[in-house]
Amino acid sequence: MKVGRILFGPDIPQNKDIKTLDATRSRRVSNIQVNIPKVQLEVCICAAMLMDDGYIIRGHRHVACLMTAGNMGYGRQVLRSEQQGFVTSRNRFVDRMEGARLQNAAGLVSADTKQSIKDMLFSEDLY
Repeated sequence: MKVGRILFGPDIPQNKDIKTLDATRSRRVSNIQVNIPKVQLEVCICAAMLMDDGYIIRGHRHVACLMTAGNMGYGRQVLRSEQQGFVTSRNRFVDRMEGARLQNAAGLVSADTKQSIKDMLFSEDLY
């Protein structure tokens, strides 16, 4: 790192497969070069279920989350659809509607239908 150069935030590797929001700016402040890195868009990375006690169970598909929940001793209450959602690239739990919004904002299409995602996201849309 050169003297007089300050980097803010983590260095995000340049990868053409990662969609980024072009938020890179550079400006001079008192003869110090300040670089603000690009911001990576938030996308859904896997299926998940939010349990009533606050636990989040992740899985490749929602059925895997249901099976794990059953093995952990959760009862029939895990079948309520409003608890099904996704974990994002920022480690946040989102419901199916928010997941669809994030995927559409990132310009991603469904892996299943190869079309834009409608109102709700399903794990088949991810991979």
